[in-house]
Amino acid sequence: MTIKSLLLGSAASLVAVSGAQAADAIIIEPEPVEYVRVCDAYGAGFYYIPGTETCLSINGYVRFQLGFSTDDDAANNGLYGFEDDTYNASVRGRLNFDARSETEFGTLRSYLRIQGDLAPDLDSTIGEDGNVDMEAAYIQLGGLVMGYRGSFYSVDGMSDVYGDDTMNDGSGSDTILVGYTYAANGLAIGISVEDDDTNDFAPDVVGYVSYGWDAFGLFAAVAYDEEVTVTDDDGWAAKIGATYATDRFGFKLIGLYADSGNAHAPGTGDGELGDLGGTAFGGGAEWSVIASMEYAATDNLTLALSGQYFWDFYEVADPFDGTGVDGYQVEAAMVWEPVENFSILTGVAYRDLVDEPDGADDGELEGVIRFTRSF
Repeated sequence: MTIKSLLLGSAASLVAVSGAQAADAIIIEPEPVEYVRVCDAYGAGFYYIPGTETCLSINGYVRFQLGFSTDDDAANNGLYGFEDDTYNASVRGRLNFDARSETEFGTLRSYLRIQGDLAPDLDSTIGEDGNVDMEAAYIQLGGLVMGYRGSFYSVDGMSDVYGDDTMNDGSGSDTILVGYTYAANGLAIGISVEDDDTNDFAPDVVGYVSYGWDAFGLFAAVAYDEEVTVTDDDGWAAKIGATYATDRFGFKLIGLYADSGNAHAPGTGDGELGDLGGTAFGGGAEWSVIASMEYAATDNLTLALSGQYFWDFYEVADPFDGTGVDGYQVEAAMVWEPVENFSILTGVAYRDLVDEPDGADDGELEGVIRFTRSF
């Protein structure tokens, strides 16, 4: 037997043994991986939470802006709230969490908004280290909603104004509320009880009705303020409006009334104007009208123009006493989106009184440029 024969025999034996062992080997299959599935029931951006039938959307934006103001008093009371003698740099970050699922009672939804602002030039109002706040947190089940969100007086956003939404429609600040909305065939009727921050058992009450068909919309709202600021008296406010919106053009016309400088009077919360009339704008007005329009000039360029006139501002110290002073404010804005999810807004706004009282300064001019990356 030659050495070559021995080597060939040994190799054959090894192959045979290896094959037998391979036949007896136990193969462990990997567990199936549950990949995140797209949920298209509520529009783009929703995904199923793995292992559930709940759809979740996480979105938000980061923005940086600069601005100028001719306002030379300490009130920061122009339409953008800027100071003079500085470029008013500020940064904002926002995160929205929206979870939804279907039940026998309708859509079950929870919504949470977290927002942080940093504005070193406005450290008197925000702080040099910025802040992070819960901007909204509420639960919805069908037409029932409860939690912290915008007032029903905004008519579910129908009275929001185009551009930077700087006009004042009396919707006021976000608040804690419980409300219900019935909606069918273009008709919506809503009613809510809303916390008025007076630390008593009586809330404010707000109701609205709206109807939309084709490109048109009509709405009306009324609000009862259980305790007007600095008084023990109650007050009320109302608004009516019409809207028209197509793919390229939108227009809104809104009329507002308030019997006092209550929480929903047009102009309430815009701040005392210091040298610009002292009490004007801060306490709201008896009557006001808003006109706002938007035009999409191209697929990535939108122009907006809004104006508001106020008749008879209320005194801040006595919100049932009129001053006889009128005022107006206008804003022009342009939004350019050079690439998807990145926009640049430039805006100019002017505010002034009519027949200024003695000692009042000229009107206030402000401008802003804002860069926003949304996701």
